[in-house]
Amino acid sequence: MKSIRMSDNPFQTPGSNEHLENKISPGQNSGYWILLFLHSFLVAVLIFLFVAVAPLSWLLKDGLGPDSVSTSGWSAVSRMLWFLNWGPTTIAVTEGFLVIRALLNRITDVN
Repeated sequence: MKSIRMSDNPFQTPGSNEHLENKISPGQNSGYWILLFLHSFLVAVLIFLFVAVAPLSWLLKDGLGPDSVSTSGWSAVSRMLWFLNWGPTTIAVTEGFLVIRALLNRITDVN
């Protein structure tokens, strides 16, 4: 049986740990926890927008009752995106989510 030396450890970073000195660990930065909370909140908002608001926008885009109109194709998609401002809101929340995710990756990336 071969003995495992520290240099044989596949999880050890070769060389010194100088590259870790300038990075912020999650435990040292209170901003990390704020970003993590915002990230989770935006995920919940996106799920709500896609699960609840999008189907409602699709159903109500043409109106209800005897004066409803029928749309199809790109006009139907356009009316759905602008009904309840679902499209712009979803785009804004998605952009915020991506920015916060990039910040979290930058904070926790040690390579």
